[in-house]
Amino acid sequence: MKIIITGGNGFIGKNLIKYLKFYKYEIYSLSIDFNKENSKKAIEKIFKEFNPNYVIHLAGLAHNKDRDLLKTPNKIKNINTKYPVFLANICKYSNVKKFVYISTIGVHGEGSKNKLVNENTEYQPYNLYTISKMNAEKNIIKNLENSKTKYTVLRPSLVIGKNAPGNIASIKKLIKFRIPLPINGFNNKRNIIYVNDLCNLIHRCLINKKANNQIFVASGSKPLTILETFQEVAKIENLKLKSFLIPKELIFIFFYLIGKKNIINKFSLNLLIDSSKAKDLLDWNSQI
Repeated sequence: MKIIITGGNGFIGKNLIKYLKFYKYEIYSLSIDFNKENSKKAIEKIFKEFNPNYVIHLAGLAHNKDRDLLKTPNKIKNINTKYPVFLANICKYSNVKKFVYISTIGVHGEGSKNKLVNENTEYQPYNLYTISKMNAEKNIIKNLENSKTKYTVLRPSLVIGKNAPGNIASIKKLIKFRIPLPINGFNNKRNIIYVNDLCNLIHRCLINKKANNQIFVASGSKPLTILETFQEVAKIENLKLKSFLIPKELIFIFFYLIGKKNIINKFSLNLLIDSSKAKDLLDWNSQI
């Protein structure tokens, strides 16, 4: 079985390649700048020569390293929407069996209040990144729903693992300061997912026909408080966490004054996710 994986140099990509190599798949890690003029021809040539059975699309703009690009609507649209749709169309005309697209739980919004987010929850994108991922989803489904190439869309929650980027990297950095953190007073909860669990789910989507033309939200079963999430990161990174209780209103005022309203949302909103569809349909289980 031959698999093309885009974004193979990223955090999830590296873990996924390592996971799939255990099953002796032949893997091509596709790293290409879709903004370059000849990128489409280069991709078409790779598909023709490698002749993949499956394609997994992980590549995209996200996290702090892409901060400047994320402020540029045309560039984020090109990479996060046009690129995966282009790949889906190549799959359609290249006899690829399945196209697995890794989206984000963020297409459903920043928080869930007290409701559970599942595959039927309405779209509520809240920034350029989540809008671009939503539009990619819609176009992929439209282009492949009546095709011999099957699709699977995965919407993972916050992905945790050793040396994870983004919010997890920020948490790790805070813990490494070795100073007590005022995080004990937050009662809101959010679901996370371990990277190995996500890799396992991606693999099941490849080999299980029940995943054909399906959408799955992906997270662990147990929602965690902010303190519990920090504890998980500390455990993975072999760090010692120090924390204490302070009125959360004071923390909100601090972040508001320094212009970090987005952090307030992360620390104050619930994001509760129901992944029972993946668990029931694909017999998938998560570590947490």
